[in-house]
Amino acid sequence: MDKLLICLFAFIGITFNGFSQTVDSLVNIKGYYVTRFLKDEIIYSYNQKIKRINNQSYSIPIDYTSISFFIPLDIDNVAINCSENIAKSMPFANNLNKDSIYYLPVSKQVEKYIKEVFNLNLNLSKGIAIFSATGRISPYYIDTTNDKYLYKCIFVDGEALRIKLLNTEEKRFPLDIDVDFVNRKARFINLFFIVKVNSYSTIIDVEGLKEWVPYCDEE
Repeated sequence: MDKLLICLFAFIGITFNGFSQTVDSLVNIKGYYVTRFLKDEIIYSYNQKIKRINNQSYSIPIDYTSISFFIPLDIDNVAINCSENIAKSMPFANNLNKDSIYYLPVSKQVEKYIKEVFNLNLNLSKGIAIFSATGRISPYYIDTTNDKYLYKCIFVDGEALRIKLLNTEEKRFPLDIDVDFVNRKARFINLFFIVKVNSYSTIIDVEGLKEWVPYCDEE
C-alpha cells in the first residue's frame, strides 16, 4: 500500500443516482467511515517492499485482516457521539448488539439492499468509485494509547435513507444481517443507507489519533 501525497478529495453535493425522492425523505448524517487494520500486518508489508527494493527474497501480502464500520457523529442535527470519544470507541465500534446499521456506497450489493427495502433502483457506481479511491489514498492513523491497530478514516457529511426494520430473521435475511451483530432484544433496528454525499475528507482531526508514518514511530 503505497502512500500517495494527495490525501484529500472533496466532492460536493454528489448524489449517486438519479434519485427521485425529495430531500425531505432523506436525513442528514455525519460521521466517520473507518477501516481498521492490524499494525503488525501493515509493517510486515512495508518490510517486504524494502526487501524487494534491496533485491532480496520477499513476499507481498495480497490481503489484510481488516474490518470496516461507520461511527455516526450526528443524525438530523442530533448528536450521537462526541468527537472526543471517537478514538476511544474505534477498537470496539464493530461490537455486537447494535440497534442501528449503516450502509455506505462501497459495493453494488448495497443497491440490492435498497431495492429490497425501498423498491428503488439506484446506481451507486460513483459512490463506489469515490470510496475505493479514498480508501487507497487516505493516510493511516494510530491511537496514541493503543498501537495494536491502524485506521483509515473518511469523514462523511451526507444524507441517508432511513427505515425501521422489524428485527426478525425473515426481515434480516435478505439484507445479510447476522443476528449476532444486532441487539437481539430490540423489536426494531434502524437502517441508514447513505445515498448522497455533500462533502468528505480523508484528513481528519480526532482527539487521540495521530497520523502514522512507517518507521517514524520507531526508536
